Amino acid sequence: HAKNGSTGLSWNGGSSNINRERIAHADFGPRRFSANGPSSYATCHERPTFFRKVKALKIAISHANAAYMMGGSVVYVWALAKSLRERGHDVRIIAGECDAPERHFENVPLELFPFRRRERFPKWGTRFRKLMERLSFGWNTRQYLLEQKCDVLNIHKPYDLPMAAWVKKRTGCKVVWRCHGRDYFATLQHWLKYADAIYCVSDFARRDLIEHYPVNAEVIYTGVDTEFFRPAGGSQQTSPPMVLYFGRLEGWKGVRYLVEAFGQLGDTNFRGRIVGEGPENENLARMLGELKLGAKVELEPSLRTREGIRTLVESADIVVFPPVAVETMSNAMLEAMAMAKAIVATQVGCFVEVLKQGETAILVEPRNASALASGIRALLDAPDRRLSIGKAARADAVARFDAQASFDRVEQLFRRICQ
Repeated sequence: HAKNGSTGLSWNGGSSNINRERIAHADFGPRRFSANGPSSYATCHERPTFFRKVKALKIAISHANAAYMMGGSVVYVWALAKSLRERGHDVRIIAGECDAPERHFENVPLELFPFRRRERFPKWGTRFRKLMERLSFGWNTRQYLLEQKCDVLNIHKPYDLPMAAWVKKRTGCKVVWRCHGRDYFATLQHWLKYADAIYCVSDFARRDLIEHYPVNAEVIYTGVDTEFFRPAGGSQQTSPPMVLYFGRLEGWKGVRYLVEAFGQLGDTNFRGRIVGEGPENENLARMLGELKLGAKVELEPSLRTREGIRTLVESADIVVFPPVAVETMSNAMLEAMAMAKAIVATQVGCFVEVLKQGETAILVEPRNASALASGIRALLDAPDRRLSIGKAARADAVARFDAQASFDRVEQLFRRICQ
């Protein structure tokens, strides 16, 4: 990572033809730099002659947090970019500059731009701060996207629509928004008219969107790499059984109710692991101390690699998802399903849509530690049931949520709107 002297790559395969002094930056930070190194992009993008009958698309996937945050949408962005490049498309990720960019796949080009993070804006509401963060990011990416003239600009937050509209007006690119949350804001209705297509991560997300805005949207489920996330084989279980939560430690994720449930299971033989980071970290650590669970439940930082997550999930016997607010789709849930793990989850959002009560999971009411404890206890006491639920969850993940099938539909969508 070198802010000065980095050489960007043009999408035409040579050195960058971008005049750095032309990239306006207002007061948001220094100039844009590339994280791709000096090698030719064209050489690694060659395809066999018989594939070249279908026009390759030039695709920019924009996500300000893609180089420094862990989360479902970031994991998806990298996996999508990798898959589309393997299909012969000219793809790169546009992300926010950070001190130590994280690359999930080395062969996916990454372009970094300065932006002002949300914490630096006045505390006038979370959505205001998110919008201003993305506007600062869009301000610094606009000249680059203008010069690149991509076919498709794929965005993952509605806050990116103003920037996408500006680019579309000047280049004619198609704008595709992947909707995976309720990040609605005051003027969103105006900006939605610039989206050429909208796809939602679940039917719950689609229904929620069209209840708020009169738009056309389709469902393309988030997929999971069922070949990478697969059980090692055999039916070995740990002793004592391990109960796992992994994900962000946000209030709406409901992890505090899981800690309370662990407290109610004090007479049961199990080990607990809570793996993640976020604003609830200190509160959860305090609760574990007050409930004297320190010897039984570990609170650990997030894992930063797919390999680490796979190993973590493989070590679990039960995986718990206790959110108290709507979650439109959960990558962690799909990974646990693909790894054939028994799941206990609350009856909110995507968990009701995806999981089948008693068949691929045990579902309980949200904000109820006793219900969580009962669901966990039922699986702790029945090893054979854990195995049968996990096996059914794996089969369902392969049948309905395979990543490549999901990316097939995204590619078809991109081609359709570019015709």
